[in-house]
Amino acid sequence: MGLIIFNWHKYNHTIFVTILVSYTIFFIGLLLEIFLGNILRIGYLGLSVGLYILFFSVEFPDYNRMILTLNELEKAKKEANLANEAKTTFLSNMSHEIRTPLNAILGLDEIIIRQSNDPEIHKYAMNIHNAGQSLLSIINDILDFSKIEAQKLEILPGEYALSSIINDLNNMIMPKVKEKNLTYKIEIDSDIPSVLYGDSVRIKQILLNLLTNAVKYTPSGEILFSIKILERDGITTTLLFSVKDTGMGMKKSDMDKLFSPFERLEEKRNKTIEGSGLGITIVSKLLALMNSSLEVKSVYNEGSEFSFKLTQRIIDPEAIGNSYIDYDGTKTDIYQIQIQAPTATILAVDDTEMNLIVFKGLLKNTRMKIDTALSGLEMLSMITKKHYDLIFIDHRMPIMDGVEALHQMSTFPHLCKDTPCIALTANVIQGAKEQYISEGFVDYLSKPINSARLENVIVQNLNKSMILHPNDIGYITCEKISDSNLNQHENTTDRISKIYENIIDGISFDEAQKNCGTVELWLESAKTFYKTIPSISSELKNYIEKEDIENYTIKVHALKSSARLIGAMELSHKALALENYGNNGDWEKIKELSPSMLKELESYTTNLSALCPEIDESVKEKISLKDLNNAYKDILECIEVFDFTLAESIFNSLEKYKLPDGEEEFFKKLSDCILFLKRDEAIKILIDRKY
Repeated sequence: MGLIIFNWHKYNHTIFVTILVSYTIFFIGLLLEIFLGNILRIGYLGLSVGLYILFFSVEFPDYNRMILTLNELEKAKKEANLANEAKTTFLSNMSHEIRTPLNAILGLDEIIIRQSNDPEIHKYAMNIHNAGQSLLSIINDILDFSKIEAQKLEILPGEYALSSIINDLNNMIMPKVKEKNLTYKIEIDSDIPSVLYGDSVRIKQILLNLLTNAVKYTPSGEILFSIKILERDGITTTLLFSVKDTGMGMKKSDMDKLFSPFERLEEKRNKTIEGSGLGITIVSKLLALMNSSLEVKSVYNEGSEFSFKLTQRIIDPEAIGNSYIDYDGTKTDIYQIQIQAPTATILAVDDTEMNLIVFKGLLKNTRMKIDTALSGLEMLSMITKKHYDLIFIDHRMPIMDGVEALHQMSTFPHLCKDTPCIALTANVIQGAKEQYISEGFVDYLSKPINSARLENVIVQNLNKSMILHPNDIGYITCEKISDSNLNQHENTTDRISKIYENIIDGISFDEAQKNCGTVELWLESAKTFYKTIPSISSELKNYIEKEDIENYTIKVHALKSSARLIGAMELSHKALALENYGNNGDWEKIKELSPSMLKELESYTTNLSALCPEIDESVKEKISLKDLNNAYKDILECIEVFDFTLAESIFNSLEKYKLPDGEEEFFKKLSDCILFLKRDEAIKILIDRKY
């Protein structure tokens, strides 16, 4: 006590008084216990209270301050969380605000790249494209990192096909690989199950990040992308994903910095390499959310290997096959479909005849029997009368779209119960494969159709016993295939233009060559487009008048694709804009912009007229009514067995003759039925005709 009084200056006033009170209570309690212990029973209470106060006074002399500090820390924590949420909201909003004009810039730049023939302008446009893509990548990285920090980034598993991810990655990484003249190889275990369960979007993001880094940090040499099976049971499979390069490599002292956000290794050496320094951090965080981790092996100046393991649930145990084995991404020759399937019968369903022409043209030398339908309703009628080994169905069609048509197939008896159905779509988004699989399709193809992808889908889904490969018994090397292979290097982007650039206006021949491949196929597509212009124009005007926004949008969607197919890019872009306004229900914009688009469409009646020259009626040879009726009967027989190709051929042969009086109206009506594959209507008018 004396020591405390002697050192009283070391304590503040409150603590000093508290200590004195505790000692006073303690001594009073002690005296009462000694002298009046038998009379009073409060001595121990005084001792206890005194010791309690003394304990907290000595051991926790600043207890109130501690409580205050804890409250302040709790308050600061809440403020920090609010600030972090505000930062995440800000980044999310800003990324949207930046991406909106950036997407417009990139879209307009894409138009310049496609349409400009000036090498200098094309070079500038490509620089804008590359810089814009880099900025977009950085914005996406920052947004993902902020979501991870805020613990708002979730793993959303679903069914997916690994082949779809590989195909998308190839398409995204190949332009950068070609630009640096690198060798890009893929090694995929052929026994990997075709459909798995996991977050395909995040898996693709991780792999794209690793592949992009490999390209960025590899000045020359090779990049190897591999996926191998480590373990497999009846329910799950564990896969090892690996990206290996022969690039710059890393020092051991720098390996720990690799996973630090915004950290870039050897800044001076790599100052010309774009990036935010967030990629690997995001990859490691995403893998942690999927119960995995990134493993890194690197030798300085020799290269690096990034790998990770993922366990995925098996949905479809059928093997992915050999489609991607020994893939060499540096090959740039025009792809020619090599398989043949003479016993296979395929049905293609699309409301745009030009798309069906191209589809049949791509499979011309496969010896497959290909039937076509212009609507979901027509398809449903056809499958009740004939079995098909594969059915390709366009997604967006009027009256009944492709998804509805597929669902309808399960509601009534027909001959194609087990037939694989593949979706055709012009609007490809991330997760499209998974979306279509969930609806009941086995796969999808984006339009314009890629020949290699089409062959892969057929190989994956057609009965293996039907497919013939080169050197198989029964495989026929057609003269057309041989000629095509010999002339592959002549079939360049100016092949169509060499013949038609001085005759036809309003066509991007580069785009036409890319989409159609051959002069023959483009010519057939362009002629069909020319013949359908009056009908398309009339239908669109009718939909505008009735304010039928649904069918208007479907029609301009089809016009967008068919115009792009033949290289009518200005028309395609205008149709795309109107499709977007239709999807958003913006009638004012549709009414404002449709006249310009329709004028552009109708201008192709002049632009393409050289492809379909009219024959002077005065020089045409007359055809008798008897011969005309016989031709109509032949056309009826062809249409009844779904042979529109032969029916069209017979009909076209009639165009060079002068018709008997009074036959023009019937001829025009039948022409429309054949042109638009209106089978039921054609059969009706031919049967009802008086012969």
